[in-house]
Amino acid sequence: MNMFSRFGYPRKRPYEPLFDDVSNRVSKRRNSDDSQNSAELSVKTQFNNNTQLPTPEVSPIKPSGVLERKFSELNLIKHIPKTEDTHQIFKIPEILANILKFVQLQDYCESDKHAKEIKTLLRGRNAPQSYRHCLMMYQNEEVAKHIWNKLTEKSSQTTTNNDSNTLYNCLSVNKLWYYLGAPMFSEQIVFENEDMFRKFLINLTTPIKPKSIIIKNIRSTVDYTTYLLNPNLNLSEVTHLELKLCHYFVPPVQWFKNLTKLETLSFPGSKKISDRYLFEVLMDGSLSNLKHLDLRACENVTDAGIVYVATKCPQLQSCNLGRHKSGESITGVSVAALSMHTNIETLGLTGCNINDAAIWELANTCGKNITRLAINNCKLLSNLSLRIITNYTYFPNLSVLEIKNVPGFIEVKSLVVFKNWKHSIKRPFLLETCERVNKLIQTEESKVMRTNSLTAIRDMTEWVNENIEDKC
Repeated sequence: MNMFSRFGYPRKRPYEPLFDDVSNRVSKRRNSDDSQNSAELSVKTQFNNNTQLPTPEVSPIKPSGVLERKFSELNLIKHIPKTEDTHQIFKIPEILANILKFVQLQDYCESDKHAKEIKTLLRGRNAPQSYRHCLMMYQNEEVAKHIWNKLTEKSSQTTTNNDSNTLYNCLSVNKLWYYLGAPMFSEQIVFENEDMFRKFLINLTTPIKPKSIIIKNIRSTVDYTTYLLNPNLNLSEVTHLELKLCHYFVPPVQWFKNLTKLETLSFPGSKKISDRYLFEVLMDGSLSNLKHLDLRACENVTDAGIVYVATKCPQLQSCNLGRHKSGESITGVSVAALSMHTNIETLGLTGCNINDAAIWELANTCGKNITRLAINNCKLLSNLSLRIITNYTYFPNLSVLEIKNVPGFIEVKSLVVFKNWKHSIKRPFLLETCERVNKLIQTEESKVMRTNSLTAIRDMTEWVNENIEDKC
């Protein structure tokens, strides 16, 4: 047992540091370095006290007097006199706001003047899309060239003169002018493409209150509902809402609860507008002030939706239901509802399945209010409808009539007589027809002129013969 005792009980040894020799060596080396540095420092101080190194004559601390004497009379900075302060009247926000409103009104008047010039140039017709289209409309090379050149000049002036807006230039005067003038620009918002529309919705952090919203060229199917319901977008003052070439985009239904002052609503070519959408929009009666409705090429809208629109919008004055497809969805039911429940003045029924009974209902109910009527490509109409339309008592205020590609119109004598009557009382009347109807009108006009000339000759001969008999 004694031979294994040292394995059972470990031996106790006193503590001995392992790095004792290393630490002693490091401390000795440090002491030697400190002594050497102190010796070098003492040598340097002795050298600086006894001798001085040569220094340059000119330095940043010690400039040369020659340069001071040469350039002492040179004045590099010209004295700028202090400008006079702004007049006190432009510092009063109430007065400045009225001034900026006047400037905005002046800009609107200039734009309206430009629009009136184009309107008079086109003689009440729509703007042509190309020179060839203009030549087809006016059928005169000189007139078409003159009109097309004027239109291109006007468009180039509007695109190049971006700084012609006076209100825009007022924003760069000072902060007060910008603070009062910037909200005026948000009254009319126009988005030319989807990228501009998306950036506006994402960066909308300040409250705005627009009066007109025009959205163009949104062709994607992205849902912007969450962005469009931004509380910073106040729609209580909007009177004009228009969507152009937005086939799959429509405003959310929640918008129309706040659009109580809306007067113009335009959704041409929309594939999302349907009867169900119109029911949801008009259910609460918030669009009772609507006056202009454009549903061209909205193929999913039928008679049911138009009847509901007529009952919910009693102040409606113009309605465009023209289409190239699904013409059977709009019939005389829509015409009867609009004529009975609204103040309709302009009605577009191009490509719709309306018949003579619908025209008769329109003439008896509100024919005296109609100023513009478009019945292009209406295959069910006959000569009876044309005689009703051109009757003096039914449509006396009619100024624009579109009857292109109506195969049932063969007898146009009543149309020629109505046109001559309008010319005799000096009231404007624009007639847009196709080539076939135009030839019929020219033939009938020659007949009417011939009969009128024969009647005049007969009356003159009778008058001359009566005078001769009296003298005899």
